[in-house]
Formats: sequence, C-alpha cells, structure tokens
Amino acid sequence: MATDLVSEIVEVVSPTISSRIASALGLDPAAVQKAIVVAAPVLIGALISYVSKAQGANKLNEVVRKQEPGMLSSLANVIGEPGQKALIDQGASVLTSLFGGKTFSGLSQAVGQYAGIGQGGSKSLLGLLGPVALGVLGRSSVLEGSMRQASPTFSSRKRTTSALHCLLASQGTLPKLEFLMM
Repeated sequence: MATDLVSEIVEVVSPTISSRIASALGLDPAAVQKAIVVAAPVLIGALISYVSKAQGANKLNEVVRKQEPGMLSSLANVIGEPGQKALIDQGASVLTSLFGGKTFSGLSQAVGQYAGIGQGGSKSLLGLLGPVALGVLGRSSVLEGSMRQASPTFSSRKRTTSALHCLLASQGTLPKLEFLMM
C-alpha cells in the first residue's frame, strides 16, 4: 500500500496500466513510465500552487467532489478502449480549467521533454493522470482530517494549502517546484 499521494498516483498507474497507456498512445513504455514518475509530483505541486490562489481551494474541492466514483479502479478498463479519448479530453479540460492553458501547456512541455515523449504525448498522459491525481486526493482521508483540524480562523484556501503542505511534508514528498509559485 502506498504511503503518500505521489506514490498512490504511481501505484494506481501500475506498470501494466503504464504499458497499456504507452501502447494506446503509440509511445515507448519506458518513456511513459519515466513521465508518470515525474508527472505525479508535478501535478501535486501544481495543485498546491493552485490552492494558494484566491478561491483555489473551493474550486479544487468542488472538482474533487465531482470525480467519477470508481474511476481509479476502472482506469485499466478505459485504456485502449473508445472511452480513452473522452477521459483524456476531460482530464486535460479539468487541468486547463484549474491551472490555465499556459500553465498546463508548460507542464506538458516540461514533462514531455524530460521523459522524451513530446508535448502531445505528455498532454495526453497528463489528461489521463489528472483524474487519477484528483481521485487519489479525493479518497485521501488524511487530507480530509488535516483540513478539519486546520484552524477555523484560516480561510478555506489557507486550510487546504496548509493541509496539502502538511500532508506532503510529513510524508517527505513535498515537491520542490518553486517555479509553480510564481
């Protein structure tokens, strides 16, 4: 069992699912696995940056609540099937809505360049991983508990940011992504 959010994301996208994603997207399996390992902390870091903005926490909570129940367990059934494109498009749309087109494009470019899958492959992969990250975040009872324990004098945004920071820091997985805070 995974012990932190980043590991949970990587665990949901098992090597078998990763290979299926690579095959479905026409990409090298090793490069896709490399992209997944780097994209997971990048997505978590981007979410941390997002909740630190005005109304970010409220919108993130709303998006997490709207995630399809069971998506994490049914991911394998979507890869390589007709519903894959819809999931990619929906995931990319949600991430673009949260981060903005410029940031999503920048994340896609950075992950694609690092892993050698190009920006197009990276956008598709992030479109698949976005719902996974949000689903993992949604099922995290640790995050819910952290948010409930946060001081009631903080705004929702500060509580959510604080909870994410505390959760990741306590697990030793706080991504070093200062460029997202700009």
